[in-house]
Amino acid sequence: MSSSCHLIPFRPCEYKFSKMRKVYIYRSYERFWHWMQAALILILVITGFEVNGAYKLFGYQSAVSIHNITGLSLVVLIIFTIFWHFTTGEWRQYLPTMKNLQAQFVYYTKGIFEDAPHPTKKTTISKLNPLQRFAYLGLKLLLMPTLVITGLMYYFYHYSSGQEIRVIEAIPIQTVAYIHTFAAFLMIAFVIMHVYLTTTGHTPTSHLKAMITGWEELEEDEPETGSNAKAEGDGPQTSEKHDQPDRKHAPERPDVPSGTDHPGTDPPNTDDTNTDRPNTDRPNTKNPNT
Repeated sequence: MSSSCHLIPFRPCEYKFSKMRKVYIYRSYERFWHWMQAALILILVITGFEVNGAYKLFGYQSAVSIHNITGLSLVVLIIFTIFWHFTTGEWRQYLPTMKNLQAQFVYYTKGIFEDAPHPTKKTTISKLNPLQRFAYLGLKLLLMPTLVITGLMYYFYHYSSGQEIRVIEAIPIQTVAYIHTFAAFLMIAFVIMHVYLTTTGHTPTSHLKAMITGWEELEEDEPETGSNAKAEGDGPQTSEKHDQPDRKHAPERPDVPSGTDHPGTDPPNTDDTNTDRPNTDRPNTKNPNT
């Protein structure tokens, strides 16, 4: 059963029933990385707002310490995850593609509110649709590195060298702070959109359950319709035009006497009066000795 009408308030749901099958699509480390990253980002957002004076929760000094430890933990998690992606081949999931890109954009902006079918089918080797591939690739190659680099610059802006405290003066700390904060707001926007899109499965919680258990219900491919479709419970139906000879237009078979296996061959000679064949049935009257 699939429907996205729950996204539209006050609209009656018209469910489409389709065959579903459970597929183990998210591995154990993939789920661990997802939820650990989500928890670390949430802590970074909460403490980051407090460091910038938005509210008082842990206290400024405690918020700074928690923010720094959480940020370094996220860097360690990213390093392990990069290793996992390349050893398992999961990095291929993020390779961008233009196939169905426009259809996916139309689905998110219009079709999803009209209960239109999803243009991309999820599989174990293709978990992301075209727009998701571009979004996650940008997250991993642009947004996350920006947050990590500016965060480390912030952390090591004052560092100890022997008995002296030195300052990185290549980039003003205010510029680093602005870039880090701007990237943080982009991350918050990404998380909000990500959480919203988790409700767009065949049920509002299907994607969430899949990331917890690893198993997700995916729609089975529907059989083709038309003259070449396979009827349920029957064997394959073939086209009479191509798979069976057309008896109306088939060339006429030449008349062949009975007993002949192949058309076009000479029939066996059954005439006893053939003079070329010696006749042993008649007595030889010309021989006086008989």
